[in-house]
Amino acid sequence: MAIDFTKEVETCDDPPRPVRILCTDRPGPLPVVGLIDGRNLQTWGADGNYGSNSPMNLRNVPEKPPIKWVKAWVNVYPNTGLNIPNQTKEAADKLCSNIRVACIEIDWPVYDEEAGK
Repeated sequence: MAIDFTKEVETCDDPPRPVRILCTDRPGPLPVVGLIDGRNLQTWGADGNYGSNSPMNLRNVPEKPPIKWVKAWVNVYPNTGLNIPNQTKEAADKLCSNIRVACIEIDWPVYDEEAGK
């Protein structure tokens, strides 16, 4: 897969390290110049490779799936914290046990299937 140097780039290390690309047109066999972790100057081939299967090879940072925030209700219990989120307070009330301390409304992140298309 080709690297898009106009997007965020990272090394293939574990964990990956951020790379700031300075240029992609340097003369010679290693035209890509960047800073690893903002301080270590390094060069790569036009395809982002440093060497065969090297952890120093580059890749685009994976895009995070779009999320949306929805209202949810959770039951709170002593010594265990929060329970699973429910879409309505009525649903949370229906699933609660007699040791519930509270039922609170929260903002809950969910994958936005419409935005992901």
